[in-house]
Order: sequence, then structure tokens, then C-alpha cells
Amino acid sequence: MTAPPRREQRRTHLDAAAVPIEAAILARAQAADDLLKSYEGSEWTPYAVALTLVRDEFRKLAEELHWW
Repeated sequence: MTAPPRREQRRTHLDAAAVPIEAAILARAQAADDLLKSYEGSEWTPYAVALTLVRDEFRKLAEELHWW
């Protein structure tokens, strides 16, 4: 099965069915960001680095919805 081609231009507004998905993904990114801010260890611990990568990946996924 092949994926449909990616759009050439970013959609500014999502279809109504995709809006809850984007909101859920961004909520998870915010939760990771809040947890990272409350973490009192060094910002370069493996846990903090992994949490930062996960948070950033959630944000990239939410942005990717605008391109399909």
C-alpha cells in the first residue's frame, strides 16, 4: 500500500475530522513540555533529552497533518 502524495503547499486549516487528532497530539506535546519544566535535574540528563525529543516529535506530527 502506498501513501498518497504529500501536498505541495501547507493547508492552514484542517478538515474537521483531523482537528481532534491535532489537538490530542499538541496536548501530549504540552504535557511533555510541562513535565520537562517541572523536572529539577540537569537539562542534559538522558531523561530530559529523551523527553525533549518526544515533545518535538509530537509537534512535528501535528504539523505534518497540514501537509496531507
